[in-house]
Amino acid sequence: MPKQRLAQSRDLGWGMGYVTERASGRWQSRWFDGEKYKAKTFPSREEAEDWLRDLSRARGWQRPERPSFDAAFVYFIQSVEGGPIKIGQAANPADRLKNLQLGCPVQLRILGIVEGGLMMEKSLHRQFAQYRMHGEWFDAHPKLLQWIEKTAHIVP
Repeated sequence: MPKQRLAQSRDLGWGMGYVTERASGRWQSRWFDGEKYKAKTFPSREEAEDWLRDLSRARGWQRPERPSFDAAFVYFIQSVEGGPIKIGQAANPADRLKNLQLGCPVQLRILGIVEGGLMMEKSLHRQFAQYRMHGEWFDAHPKLLQWIEKTAHIVP
């Protein structure tokens, strides 16, 4: 069962918490106290969430702001020599390209971008799932290349 983040302070060194379901069917509130993670187990999700919410309020933790899906783009990055295509999302695809380039031995380029964000990225990952190679990297299948050419803003 995926984690559900309930509270996180703005200072990442204090106050991170989430609720998770244990294999036993019980629920656990976990939080970071500045040195290590601590946990408390509850019979229901609601009790675990309520307890963590109360702890968050008592310690003055702030709920993290939701990311703005309107301010992001989905990008398509590929080596200038061809090969796999990375479908990812970032507020600034040019900066993302620079960061990816730091760890890559071949020259990368942005094939195209579309407006969107996390939801658009996930939708494209599902749409082209049969071409997924690893993580966010997809085979440069003609159908994917055609979609990029037809739909995305092409970056010269």
